[in-house]
Amino acid sequence: MAPKAARPPAPGKASATIAIRAPVRRAGTQFASTSPILPPGEPRQQYDYALSLIQQQDIAKAEKAFTAFIDIHAEHKLAGNAYFWLGQTHFVRKDFENAAFAFADGFKKYPRSNKAPENLFKLGMSLGRLGKTRE
Repeated sequence: MAPKAARPPAPGKASATIAIRAPVRRAGTQFASTSPILPPGEPRQQYDYALSLIQQQDIAKAEKAFTAFIDIHAEHKLAGNAYFWLGQTHFVRKDFENAAFAFADGFKKYPRSNKAPENLFKLGMSLGRLGKTRE
């Protein structure tokens, strides 16, 4: 029996937007493949590489690199910082919704990170730009 095809939303009906996030590595698990965006090396070297992309103004590539870093090194002490810079890649491109998600995730998952205050501050700035001042 063939699977049923998904029906498009009825005319006049709004379709829900679903944000798909990459899986986060859990302690003791291995990834089947390595990220082609990050160079081989220690987590600090990979973080520094992603940060260098920000400094080179290669924002789209930096977004991919910080996303890969978070996926691979979710337990590393620099993961909270990586969320901040991931949020910055969205913020500078005026993608305030995804910036808000990144800053909120960074603050919620790493409240003791040295970037936690900046994540919270930039979350507020992103929400303000979205007109969600009450939140």
